[in-house]
Amino acid sequence: EEVKGEGSASPSQTVLYAGGFPNSRDAESVCRYVIGSEVEMLNDTLSLLDFDLVEKVAEMILEARQVLFMGEGHSFLAAQSACLRFRMLGVLCNCFGDFQNMISGVGMAEQGDLVVGISNMGYSSPVTECLRHAGKKGIQTVAITSVKGSPVNQAADVSIMTGFNYGSFSNQSQSTCYEPGSENMPQYSVIDSLYLMCVMRKDQSFLKRYYETLALVDEKRL
Repeated sequence: EEVKGEGSASPSQTVLYAGGFPNSRDAESVCRYVIGSEVEMLNDTLSLLDFDLVEKVAEMILEARQVLFMGEGHSFLAAQSACLRFRMLGVLCNCFGDFQNMISGVGMAEQGDLVVGISNMGYSSPVTECLRHAGKKGIQTVAITSVKGSPVNQAADVSIMTGFNYGSFSNQSQSTCYEPGSENMPQYSVIDSLYLMCVMRKDQSFLKRYYETLALVDEKRL
């Protein structure tokens, strides 16, 4: 028997139990539920993006002396991904996933650096505190988060807003209830977009070195 969820979910959507699971355990239902959630969240993120702001953040990354990415849990994985990306562009950067390393990084940072805090729901205390501390030192700060008005959003100079997962927050009566694992997909997509924008702003001499570096990486592939 089909279980009807609250809200305005369309008939094409997989209907969820109260706990946020697809009705059936078969592989097709689970895959459609997870991948469909990720696609929907990415589309929501695309509709929320302020493209002028994204362009501004890309320029801030390129102009910074160094970029410090920080996030807890799954958001730390996004911070690590950002470091791997931007190091390929010659950007001096680091990433931190716990408060002691975060605050050490911010404590040693100076004006001309850039601090990027990543937090899906925007309620990470360590990320919030480090953004505030950086701001007090006159260091530029950016947040990548999904909740407007959250502590992380309020602590940063500018925020790139991503799709919001009502299913893992206080308002579960909303029709949008994503697979929790999909929450980080928008973070990766925003980072990838910033990365490509930075690549496209480089000159030909840089691009030559960039492709030479990629060739060296490819040589180590089996």
